[in-house]
Amino acid sequence: MSSEVVLLGDSIFDNRMHVAVGQSVKDHLQEMLPHTRISMLAADGATTADVLAQQKNFDSRSAQLFLSVGGNDALLHAALLDTPVASSADVLRIFSNIGNSFEATYNLIVSRCLKMVSRMSVCTIYEGSFADEDYQRRVSSALSFFNDRITKIALANHVEILDLRTVCSVPEDFVKNIEPSMLGGRRIAQAVATSFKRNCLG
Repeated sequence: MSSEVVLLGDSIFDNRMHVAVGQSVKDHLQEMLPHTRISMLAADGATTADVLAQQKNFDSRSAQLFLSVGGNDALLHAALLDTPVASSADVLRIFSNIGNSFEATYNLIVSRCLKMVSRMSVCTIYEGSFADEDYQRRVSSALSFFNDRITKIALANHVEILDLRTVCSVPEDFVKNIEPSMLGGRRIAQAVATSFKRNCLG
């Protein structure tokens, strides 16, 4: 039976800098799982390349690992949302190439994780909250290129998917447009705790 939760990835888990003291995802999760060790390897701002380095700091077959990464990879290409292009074919070609590159690294991360832990779950990338409705639609559309790859890899490896697009879906779930607020962080923690209890304690 697993007695440890490992959080690997970015600020979806490591949101300490964006909320009051004691209100982070880890704080909420420890409150929900008081007898479980919570290991925080995630780091605010991390990309898939950074997560490959995070993996070197952990090895425990008895843990359930939760992976949330990709949002910062997408941010690296945010300027494309306002870049004029000649045709829709150019748009699809550009994002397809970006998605394929992301897929290769993400697949490597998942493959390594599955050799390190007994159970793992992956999170999709939520869509944030932007006042400009047109920009919000463009963000959601662009993220689909990343989320499709995450879902594809998870299904191929029989890994549980936590769809954060449904966990955090209202403006109150976010601060600075894309970071988990206290409320959003609590909802993320609840999704993680529910998965852990079902898979490891149930």
